[in-house]
Amino acid sequence: MIQIGKLFAGRYRILKSIGRGGMADVYLARDLILDNEEVAIKVLRTNYQTDQIAVARFQREARAMAELNHPNIVAIRDIGEEDGQQFLVMEYIDGPDLKRYIQAHAPLPNPLVVRIMEEVLSAMTLAHQQGIIHRDLKPQNILLTRDGTVKVTDFGIAVAFAETSLTQTNSMLGSVHYLSPEQARGSKATVQSDIYAMGIMLFEMLTGHIPYDGDSAVTIALQHFQQPLPSIIAENKAVPQALENVVIKATAKKLTDRYTSTIEMSRDLATALSDSRKNEPKLVFGDNETTKTLPKVSQTQTNLSTAQLLEKQKAAREREEQTSSQAASKATQTKSASKSKKKKSLRRRWLGGAVKAFIALVAVIIVVIAYLAFTSPTNVEVPNVAGMGLAQAKTAITDKELKVGDVKEIESSDVDSGQVVRTDPVAGTTRKQGSKINIYVASATKTITMQDFVGDSYSSAVATLKSSYGIKSSQITKKTVSTTEYENGTIISQTPSSGESFTVGGTSKITFTVAKNNSVEMPNLYQMTYADALAQLKSLGVKTSRIRTYIYNSSTASYMSGSVSQSDIVMAQEPYAGSRIDLSSDEIILYFGSASSRESSTQSSSSQESTQSSQSSSTQTSSTSDSSESEASTEASSSTESQDSSD
Repeated sequence: MIQIGKLFAGRYRILKSIGRGGMADVYLARDLILDNEEVAIKVLRTNYQTDQIAVARFQREARAMAELNHPNIVAIRDIGEEDGQQFLVMEYIDGPDLKRYIQAHAPLPNPLVVRIMEEVLSAMTLAHQQGIIHRDLKPQNILLTRDGTVKVTDFGIAVAFAETSLTQTNSMLGSVHYLSPEQARGSKATVQSDIYAMGIMLFEMLTGHIPYDGDSAVTIALQHFQQPLPSIIAENKAVPQALENVVIKATAKKLTDRYTSTIEMSRDLATALSDSRKNEPKLVFGDNETTKTLPKVSQTQTNLSTAQLLEKQKAAREREEQTSSQAASKATQTKSASKSKKKKSLRRRWLGGAVKAFIALVAVIIVVIAYLAFTSPTNVEVPNVAGMGLAQAKTAITDKELKVGDVKEIESSDVDSGQVVRTDPVAGTTRKQGSKINIYVASATKTITMQDFVGDSYSSAVATLKSSYGIKSSQITKKTVSTTEYENGTIISQTPSSGESFTVGGTSKITFTVAKNNSVEMPNLYQMTYADALAQLKSLGVKTSRIRTYIYNSSTASYMSGSVSQSDIVMAQEPYAGSRIDLSSDEIILYFGSASSRESSTQSSSSQESTQSSQSSSTQTSSTSDSSESEASTEASSSTESQDSSD
């Protein structure tokens, strides 16, 4: 663990620990060189530092992520080694992951589901085009910014097609709940494996739960290629059939039925909510049989149950007895007495075997019931820890063989700051041993003097209140007023007013009346990089979802929609510079030419300048010559006049 407050790598001040992964710890830090920007630092754990394979994987993750420059992928700021510790620095996303967002708001509205998945698909299109497969796509690896922008992260087990030294294994990597059928069989992950995982994510956003679950990883993996996908519409009537069909095609068991690329899936998803597909029938594949080849599992997993073994033994005995009976019948056709005696003997043997099988089955059932009775956790009562300090409350909970869950701060006038207000589940209820108990602690309060924010931007005022006074977003409210007299986002009035007192952590709120001006002037973005153009548009309030990029295709001599890098140059724009645009409805289109087209343009421009310069020089020479001839003519005329005068 890195000490909180330490200056790491000579520029990052460690603020707090924000996560622990399978191989690395993640810290929130402040970059003292780059404008005190908050960043996330992932540091390889100490016990992996001497593991060359782990170090190689960690370094490969850093290189792979650094090459993925996309607005929907977490950006890499720095890569290095400090005191023998491998680390990488990423942009910090101050928002929840998609898993927590689904748990809090599921099922999500259809338009929001489509928008989130379109941004994930856009990010993964770039990754796939650069030969990188994520291999661990799941909602926990999809982060959401405060404005709802998607950020894909954790390419920790991503695989480049060209790299095989660490990836050609039969091991199952990634979360088994989002594992494709081919990965469950031990095959190598492909682009279609990522598409399958995105299909499972779509299912989870629309229903609020994963389609396949079980007691073990093997059980869940078997369901992925044996069980059909549950019906989404049966659970969520608001989902149109066209949208469910996208999920069905993305999670198809057979690769030939599944989308072959993220671009194909994105095109299908883009029209899933349109009226033209309103009456679309449910997608059903012609060959819906699941594969009969099962993955290799351990011997204990393939053993038959006791009841099945007994049934097989019984059937074997019956076959043996039938064979013996037929042989005896042929050998003793003339001896009826002997035949009768043998039949009685065989009947006794059969009855004896059946009795033994029944006794064995009863014994197995008794053993199973006894095992469950002795190993099942007992119910315990949640203790009443209200009014206790946090440490005392945690001890009281663990003494009951319960686990401490999340610790959250809430406002309370009943107990002092720092003391426990209540628990979830509430005190007095019963829970199984090992269950998690969430603790709610009274938050601290303090009084400040409000400063004057009138005339400032709303975003800067909120940032000042949070960073300087520790005021949370829940205590700040915003009222918008449509006006053309103020710039968009400018604070017109505030409550409390400047100089009045305000209680931080109390029940009162700060209210800002903010100007809403949806009309702004379109800037001139020509010859800007995509990164600079994007930053300027965002500063005007343009959402990234309203920005479209088109790339020049030399083979078709036309522009086609596609992703661009941060360094690509804007060759044209719509609307033109100086036009007024509506932030709530207008879309911005940026056109990018290929490198060759830009070079050709530059050469053409240089050629024109050279030609103009040559023509200018020629004109000047001609002008000088004409001037000289004129002067000579004038002198000759003057000479003639002088002679005439003297005569």
